Amino acid sequence: MIRYDILDSWLAGAWLRGVICALFALVIVAAPAHAMVPVAEGQRLALAEPCVALTDTAVDAAVMLKNAAAFDCKSGQIGLAGPITWGIFRNLSLASNPADPWEIRHTLAQARDEAIFVHYTDGRVLQVADSLMTARRAFAPNQLSFRLPAGPGIIDTILIRADGMQNERGVAARPELVTGHAALASDIKYLALYGVLAGAVFALLVFNFSLFVVLRMPFLLFYCLSALMMLFIGACWSGTIFAVLPGLDPTTQVSLTLLAASIMMISVSLFMLGYIERKVISRPLAVITLVAGLVGLCSSIIRVIDMGFAWQIMDRLTYGSMVVVLIGNTSTAAFGWARGSKCARNYLIAWSIPFLLGMFRSIWALGFIEQGALLVEISPLVVMALEALMSAVAVGWRIGSVRNERDEAWAMQEKFRQIAEVDVLTGLLTRRAFLRRIEARTDRTQAIKLILIDIDQFKLINDRHGHLVGDDVLMLVADVLRTTAPETALIGRIGGEEFAVVIDAEPVDAVADRLCKAVAATATSGEVSVTISAGVAESLVDDDVSWRLLYYAADQALYRSKNGGRNRVSHAPRPIAA
Repeated sequence: MIRYDILDSWLAGAWLRGVICALFALVIVAAPAHAMVPVAEGQRLALAEPCVALTDTAVDAAVMLKNAAAFDCKSGQIGLAGPITWGIFRNLSLASNPADPWEIRHTLAQARDEAIFVHYTDGRVLQVADSLMTARRAFAPNQLSFRLPAGPGIIDTILIRADGMQNERGVAARPELVTGHAALASDIKYLALYGVLAGAVFALLVFNFSLFVVLRMPFLLFYCLSALMMLFIGACWSGTIFAVLPGLDPTTQVSLTLLAASIMMISVSLFMLGYIERKVISRPLAVITLVAGLVGLCSSIIRVIDMGFAWQIMDRLTYGSMVVVLIGNTSTAAFGWARGSKCARNYLIAWSIPFLLGMFRSIWALGFIEQGALLVEISPLVVMALEALMSAVAVGWRIGSVRNERDEAWAMQEKFRQIAEVDVLTGLLTRRAFLRRIEARTDRTQAIKLILIDIDQFKLINDRHGHLVGDDVLMLVADVLRTTAPETALIGRIGGEEFAVVIDAEPVDAVADRLCKAVAATATSGEVSVTISAGVAESLVDDDVSWRLLYYAADQALYRSKNGGRNRVSHAPRPIAA
């Protein structure tokens, strides 16, 4: 249930809290990077795609270096994989500097193991000391980095051997040669960017979870889940996960990333279904979107449990389901917008660019777009930035709409309360509201002074002058009671022409007598004379039985006034007997 009573106080400082959290995260994460000792420029050299060869059994690297005909330099390398996959870079001229050695880097690949061999112009062949596990770099953007030997000589060829490769992007996607100083400088920049963006996403996660605690709106919880998965994906993609889990192999890392992405697809869909009004959502589109998300989740779970089982099919199911989910979310939001939903419009505007980038990257992962696109490689970074910015705006707008809905609900509730508690004709309390006020008294040590009033000859007035005049008489008596009774008096219309007045301190007989004289001195617009009779009783009331006794005593006193000639006040005996 929405806690409206504390919503305003929370929202008053909500954005300030969000800014403080974001700045705090920025300082904590980014400051260490900028506080490091300045790094030299270094050198960087982009490489063309390697020529590729496949072998069924282990072959000596020196033999492969001499067998130029075994390598295919014309066909695309995406999808080529065998028990052992080779990639070769020729026609190099690298002189190593021991103070700043060269490294060969490429996008992280899914393989059981990987080895690098270098060939020198003097005929020597050396194996790089780094293996697949040691080539992982914490805080490097989704890259493997192998440090080349720093000894004398000129390197003219680099040979890559990947064992048990699952090739979706190429043997060595986006390969480059970079010196150690340049690699460190690049890693620091990426770390700072990922840190700032991760801090912003984390701040939004905390902020929206706090809002969920206050508002109890499910879509905020699904947003928190998507933000948590985004943080996990960022940790995987940036290499931060290797610092936390040093024994994690790259293939498992990729599988966990896909699992997190699949969970995020479902959470984003559920966020959308809660964010947009149900009445404008296309149920078939929503069902298709959720089913596609579940298919992707199942395939990614299978991928984590058994990474070798039909991995190509599992990857295509995972990436294909992501495309379907993103298209489904976009279509559902567009459908809601077409039906006039502002929530659907804002959702579509806020998430359209991240969705497009997500679809673009999933299509790229399926092999329909050439590998090596920088925008695709850094898309998690871009998506984190856009998602953090746009979803903050969208959620902020939705919270604003919640406040408007709250105000409307309060206004409607007040209207219904007035209808339930206030008599439409006289403006006095209804019988139910009058009795509820009596029950709500906090001081039960003070006697209740009750005056029951009945309009004299009211049926005769209705019969002679009509019901419109009768209504005028009721309104006249109500106005006199309101203006003549003490300000603290509780006044209600408890029957057709019967009224009740409860007072506190003043003598009840004097107040009742004053009311009778005030009514008798006033006439309706049709010059109809009106009088009232009153019955008075007073007693302590601490339960329903004592109230009924008090009411009965006042009612009997009212009958005595009626029988005694009307236009008078009668007081019940003291004390009231049970």
